[in-house]
Amino acid sequence: MNTQTPEPSASQSAGATADAAEPGTVSSVNLVDCAAPHLYEVYAEGAIAADAFPDGGLMEQYVADICYDAFENYVGTSYDDAYAQGRYAVTSLRPTQRTWEQGDRRVSCLLTSVDGGELTGSARGADN
Repeated sequence: MNTQTPEPSASQSAGATADAAEPGTVSSVNLVDCAAPHLYEVYAEGAIAADAFPDGGLMEQYVADICYDAFENYVGTSYDDAYAQGRYAVTSLRPTQRTWEQGDRRVSCLLTSVDGGELTGSARGADN
């Protein structure tokens, strides 16, 4: 069980980027133990099986396929229910066109609180 969670590096604020050339990108993360306060928790990872960079809706479909079913397996409730209850939201780290050209196919699925507040402890099995 991975009990470490990525946090934006000291040079970044949550949701911001250290790479001004590509707004919305993350260039590095710091791992923290889930027992410590954190903004994001990695709950699943997968790879995109495509030859060409998936633009727009196709990228969203790949991310949904990797992340949304895995959410229920990890937390113990569906994403829709957790979001409707104001508990968790989902985001992801995914390839950009530039990183795709460098061979990046990895999608990391992250959960966070709906209100943007810090989480303490792991969400793994929270509803089991």
